[in-house]
Amino acid sequence: MLFLLLFPVLVAGFRASQIHPVERQRNARSEGQRLYLSSAAMGLKCFTLGGIVVYLLHINIPDEAHIAGWIFPTTLTNYISEWLIRTGAAKPQDSVQWAWFIILSGASWLAGDLIRMCAHIYLMIYYRTLRTKWLMMSDILAGSPLDHLLYMAQFNRRPVMISMSNRKVYVGYVLECAEPVQSTGAHQEIIR
Repeated sequence: MLFLLLFPVLVAGFRASQIHPVERQRNARSEGQRLYLSSAAMGLKCFTLGGIVVYLLHINIPDEAHIAGWIFPTTLTNYISEWLIRTGAAKPQDSVQWAWFIILSGASWLAGDLIRMCAHIYLMIYYRTLRTKWLMMSDILAGSPLDHLLYMAQFNRRPVMISMSNRKVYVGYVLECAEPVQSTGAHQEIIR
């Protein structure tokens, strides 16, 4: 049963690494195993955050709410386990475990959105602007001198002079820097 939880955690981690503003750009600039490790690490973060939120909600929300003389059950675990038993999807002795599996899987999925929102807020506070993509990309591209030079020339609207090995010289403004994508990585060529 615990092994089955691994798949939703990895899927939630992959999704979270695709929607996280910094991780998406870092993963696109790398190849191979980094994507798998980033997905696994982000999945563990999502599972931990989702588990903490679910646990805090579970211990702080009463089992039933009394509204206008009506009694409404508020425990999602009991509701899901009863539904699993009624539909025949699980045996009565396993239904609570399956209910927690479903709840933790959903919480891990939603925790990715929470992590993304916190990352956006952090970047806005760190860079003191709403347009954080330019500044964040500058930090990510700092590892590649040519990419960083071209990116900063585009950002500052400055001309660039590039001399080639065949003694040709190109002078001009950088119109666009290609944003890295997951399938092909960053474009590493200059197009005239």
